[in-house]
Amino acid sequence: MWLLLRKLRFKRAIDTAEHIRQWIDYEPGPGDGRSYSPVPSRNPLPVSITVPAPKNISCIKGKSSISESLRALAEKYSLEEFTLITADGLLLASSRDQMTAADAAKYSELFSRNQLDEMHGVVLFNLVHKDSSLIGVIRSENRISREIELKVKNDTKDILNWWI
Repeated sequence: MWLLLRKLRFKRAIDTAEHIRQWIDYEPGPGDGRSYSPVPSRNPLPVSITVPAPKNISCIKGKSSISESLRALAEKYSLEEFTLITADGLLLASSRDQMTAADAAKYSELFSRNQLDEMHGVVLFNLVHKDSSLIGVIRSENRISREIELKVKNDTKDILNWWI
């Protein structure tokens, strides 16, 4: 009898340990840095439309200025606007004339303070060109995936290498 109780207690300890180990060893899958509720909402928010696949447009060939290249980049990725600003808030170039010096300074400050969640429809990313820190400003009402953001960043580097 004593041996049977000991076996049962040992089995329960193993089951409990396995349960605890599974709970402790939980590792979430790769995500996009956003947090989600573990319970689905009964009234989910409408899903924003993602940017369509890139068009086959050259951002350098046949362009006469960096602004034209940025316009081609915006058209290629179906963006409303794409702008380059310096880390200290100066406007470098833009695909449209809507970006003002005040907007450039505001985005630079938000980027430096890492307050990127305050902006709807704007994605900022950092890149370095010839030892200068620059900020890319993407304006789009559509959701920008990490893949598209990386492609925009790489095309931006190509444009900068061509023009500057």
